[in-house]
Amino acid sequence: MVDADPVVYDPATKYIYVVNGGEKVNKPYSLVSVIDSTSGKHLADIKVPGIELEAMAIEASGPRLFVNNRDKNQIDILDREKRTLIDSWPITKAKGNTSMALDESTHRLFSAARSGHIVVLNSDTGEELKTLPIGQGVDDMVFDPTSKRIYVSCGGDGGTVEIYKELGPDNYEFLGKVPSAPAASTAHLVPELGRFFVLSPHQNSNPARVLEYQVQ
Repeated sequence: MVDADPVVYDPATKYIYVVNGGEKVNKPYSLVSVIDSTSGKHLADIKVPGIELEAMAIEASGPRLFVNNRDKNQIDILDREKRTLIDSWPITKAKGNTSMALDESTHRLFSAARSGHIVVLNSDTGEELKTLPIGQGVDDMVFDPTSKRIYVSCGGDGGTVEIYKELGPDNYEFLGKVPSAPAASTAHLVPELGRFFVLSPHQNSNPARVLEYQVQ
């Protein structure tokens, strides 16, 4: 796979979905490759028009896989069983949709964009319901279904981690932000440890680091 980047894991099937191809291989489309994590077998490639696909979210209650298509500023919906593209939803309230998270309990899909917004969509219809401001350079976003918090890692403006709390399907409270580091954007939440980790890349005389935050 060339230029493999976003990866998402389906615990029900133990399949891994990997975005690759597109711009780096001079193709007008990208691939979402399906890998069986048990056998290591490459099962299929789902072709998606667009040279730059970003974060994905798996629907546990159904067959859909949501994909941020940053090239076309839309969300593409794939059927994991049929392994085909079934729909596309335009993002009109932000530009450069990059990160994604899903709350199936409220039927809300969150798409964070480089323009400095989270777009909240109805995950059944694709309707854009509202936007939430965030910092520049977003790369990762995580929704914690237990705490109902949304953690957003932004690498621009010196680097920040920004937190929202979902009070209801259309009600969100900004809890604040904490500094990270310039260009520190890739992140991961480990609820079992109560920790949020952010990768800070090597820059000038500063070595690469893993930033660790305690979440409450």
